[in-house]
Amino acid sequence: MIDLHENVTGRMAWACVLASVLFCSRANADDGERLREAARRGDVTAIEGLLAKGIDVNSPSSYGVTPLATACDHGHIEAARLLIDRGADVNTKDTFYKFTPLGWAVMRRHTEIAKILVAAGAQDADAALSNAVGSMQPEVVRMLIESGKISDAARASAIRAARKMQAAPNAATQPILEILETNLSEEAKRMVDYAALEQQKLDQLKPFEGVYQFESALMTIKINDGALIASEGDSERSLRLEPEGTDTFVARGTTVQFLRDAEKIRALTWKAGESERTFERTANPIAPAPAAPVAELESSTRRFEDFPEPDTNWPQFRGPLSRGIATGNVPITVWDGPSGKNVAWKTSIPGLATSSPIVWDNRVFLTTGVQESDASGFRTGAYGDVESVQSNGECSYRLICVDLETGSVLWEREAARRVPQVKRHAKSSHANATAATDGKHVLAMFGEAGLHCFDMDGNLLWTRDLGLLDSGWFYDRSYQWGFGSSPCIFEDSVIVQCDVQDEAFLSAIDLRTGETRWKTPREEIPTWSSPVAFIAKDGTPMVIATGTKCTAAYHARTGEVLWKMGGFSEIVVPTPQVLPEFAVVTSGYAPVQPIVALRHSARGDLKIPESPSEDSPFLWAQMKGGPYMPTPVVTVDQMTILDNGGILTGLDLATGKRLFRQRLRGEKATAYTASPVACAGHLYCTSEEGTTYVIAMDGKGTVVSQNDLGESVLASPAISQGRLLIRGERNLYCIVPALE
Repeated sequence: MIDLHENVTGRMAWACVLASVLFCSRANADDGERLREAARRGDVTAIEGLLAKGIDVNSPSSYGVTPLATACDHGHIEAARLLIDRGADVNTKDTFYKFTPLGWAVMRRHTEIAKILVAAGAQDADAALSNAVGSMQPEVVRMLIESGKISDAARASAIRAARKMQAAPNAATQPILEILETNLSEEAKRMVDYAALEQQKLDQLKPFEGVYQFESALMTIKINDGALIASEGDSERSLRLEPEGTDTFVARGTTVQFLRDAEKIRALTWKAGESERTFERTANPIAPAPAAPVAELESSTRRFEDFPEPDTNWPQFRGPLSRGIATGNVPITVWDGPSGKNVAWKTSIPGLATSSPIVWDNRVFLTTGVQESDASGFRTGAYGDVESVQSNGECSYRLICVDLETGSVLWEREAARRVPQVKRHAKSSHANATAATDGKHVLAMFGEAGLHCFDMDGNLLWTRDLGLLDSGWFYDRSYQWGFGSSPCIFEDSVIVQCDVQDEAFLSAIDLRTGETRWKTPREEIPTWSSPVAFIAKDGTPMVIATGTKCTAAYHARTGEVLWKMGGFSEIVVPTPQVLPEFAVVTSGYAPVQPIVALRHSARGDLKIPESPSEDSPFLWAQMKGGPYMPTPVVTVDQMTILDNGGILTGLDLATGKRLFRQRLRGEKATAYTASPVACAGHLYCTSEEGTTYVIAMDGKGTVVSQNDLGESVLASPAISQGRLLIRGERNLYCIVPALE
């Protein structure tokens, strides 16, 4: 017989042990974060105190970032020196970028810290030399050469790279070459021009070249410029694979393990995030099905049921249901901002914002942030800088109402005035969230500065403080980028998605009172996607919110989770797209770039399938091709994706098969943040430099025209009542069809 008292006592003892373990685990994690935070600040006294308490000097973050790597990233010399003196490992790599402390120091141009690391035994001096040459840092090159830790092979390789860079316009590599070629050993001299050395490296990589297949997906491995390059299908995106072992290579967030039978490579395992696929090597890959000819597109492509025709208003981010599709039969195809051609009016807007205009009847609403101490504007173009913009002083958070017919400002209201507690990114502002309206209320969301409800005449009805709402880099929270999720209105509530550094949540707030109707926690890291609320074909009121760990559907009236899944990229920006029967959710921060078409009937915990079965709630899914910044346009038969590099891709909505691919690139079109919008059979894609490509929605991606606004654009356009509204960095433009 079981002794009940003993059994209960035992369970209680185990419960206490478990609670103790969980508490200690959380305490250790918190201690590690405090140490990394002290390293971010360069606070030597705090570091000393925390280490004296016995906190591990190598305490890693969830991405394997150590206090030393943090100090090196932020350029704190004394903090780095102290951590090294206390036993910090100078050769630890993080788990996402695979960077060592020396890698961060060189990338951030912290020469003195790099010198300390090399003296302390950093083993990746050869890799650091390559990076220093590529980023043209002669002082770092000099330090590394003088350290005596550079191999002859690495020095010879750096010389060859510097010579190749000399041919590029504006290259300033001569000082670097002089450093590299001074006191060169005889062996290094021999290697510089010794073709056999390069051939030896190529011979080592040659066995990995080939085509590998997983179901219908193809992975091509090629050698280019002395390195392995991986690309999936015929995608123009590729990854440079860096060796980490005999058969193991890594790229950002990706590990590629080649598998052998004896000496022959037979397969590769591709692991990115939660996704892991094994591609078998093949000499006869199965070719993907060709895209349907344009003439057969209408009959061969399945057309899904759509929601009722949207009205002429544009009430929230990307209009009705955030789909970016407007009514109208007359396309707008030609304009010119500088000359005013087909520009009905142009209105100067104070401050800086990436929020889009919205329209109700004859009124245009938009938000802005006016901070006199910040005159830096937007930094456009393709770059990987994660730095926050440093500025001080108060910011005036404003809602502005403009007459749609004339462009005159009808009223302007200050919702809040305060010193921002969260910094912005160079492509961000203190007013990123687009307003929302139902024709009675106008909601202006300013992140940490609160949610504000006005009536149509600018009278403030209520204000809600939703907390700090700190959005920024998942990898290092000291880099703040600004809150970016726009609210949407459903029935008599406003829905807000607050995926931030701490305590993410989705909430419905009463439009009349500002009181919380429901609030559902989300286990999530920062995202910039906006929620979409609607009633599905079966009558279920739903909200869909995209995230890294928690892409999910909720009951729009209660907040109950209907389904959820992970597996999306670490930075999620695109807004979900919905039709009556299913949703399409995407993300695209490389290398995890999923596109998932999921029926609204789905329920419970889900996982993105490699190949959906017939009874699966997934219509189709693929792990490549998702957009990074812009939200796609989804019609009843086609999905059109614009990536931030200007590649426009059309997919068959029923199958996910590609219909076309088009490059939208030019002197004033090198990067895209604004989402495309559509009207009258035409798609509008606006670059950061202000060029808008007008594309015929003909299944081929035919370019009809390209038009210059004359200033940078990061906000998504709006279309209402036959007018195209584009918010530039300083002005709001109203563009109309050309007169006959």
